Formats: sequence, structure tokens, C-alpha cells
Amino acid sequence: MQNQAKVVITGAGGFIGSHLVKALADQNILTLPHDSPLKQLKDFNPDVIYNLQAFGNMSNQKDVR
Repeated sequence: MQNQAKVVITGAGGFIGSHLVKALADQNILTLPHDSPLKQLKDFNPDVIYNLQAFGNMSNQKDVR
């Protein structure tokens, strides 16, 4: 039996995060949305945290097409 790491991934819905979830599919993964309570993180007691979450304001961006 393989020893599974307890992994937390924030930003799992993004490009890099979604690929990381697939790559680590054999691990014990918890994905957290930006508004999740810290108690959930504490209770999971992860071995590794990948913080890939980003906030941005795209309202002032112009379409370059």
C-alpha cells in the first residue's frame, strides 16, 4: 500500500491547479475555495499546501483580438 500525502490545493479550478489535481490523483487531496473556513484546513492537517489561488480585477482589461 502506498503512503498517501495529505495535500491541500487552493485555486484548483484554474489552469495550473486543475492539472495539479489530476497529477496528484493518487494522493489524499483537499481543494479549498477562497471563502472556506480555516478550521477545515486545520482539521485536515495537510502535509503539503499548494497555494495557486489568485484574485484579479479584469474589468479594465481590453480584448486584444
